[in-house]
Amino acid sequence: MTLVKGDVGLGNVDNTSDADKPVSTATQTALNGKQAASTNLNGWSGKTVPSGAIADLTTAQTLASKTLTVPTLTGFTETVFAVTDVANAVINPANGSIQTWTLGANRTPNLGSIAAGQSVVLGVTSGSYAITWSSVIWPKNGGGGTAPTLATSGVNWVVLWKVGSQLYGAYLGV
Repeated sequence: MTLVKGDVGLGNVDNTSDADKPVSTATQTALNGKQAASTNLNGWSGKTVPSGAIADLTTAQTLASKTLTVPTLTGFTETVFAVTDVANAVINPANGSIQTWTLGANRTPNLGSIAAGQSVVLGVTSGSYAITWSSVIWPKNGGGGTAPTLATSGVNWVVLWKVGSQLYGAYLGV
């Protein structure tokens, strides 16, 4: 007895190769939505990008043809922090990057709160008093910088900043 495909419930089976099998309309529509557009990316032929994702990749763009604009920061006001005059007063960038200090005696500030990458601009009104700057390097063009002698009148402006573990200072004057 010879069996045929209908005898075993395979009436719709044939020997069509996979390449010759049709795709349903729904499947083809879904595939069309996923199709990538082939674009020549300045010599990168064969690479594909999603259709419509990037416009005109074949036009070379040069910086010379562009205008760069530097943004302007507006509406920003720094709060100036007044350091309380005490022995070992803390100079802490968390209080703001501009601080003022009126000395009431000779002082040695606590600069341990300044971390690597932070800086403070400090305005010191000294009168006849002095500051001892522990662990601060005062660089000078050519080397040999020393801690400043503060003027007795006006505001002495000093910048303190830390790079790595080293604290630096620069005296800007009155």
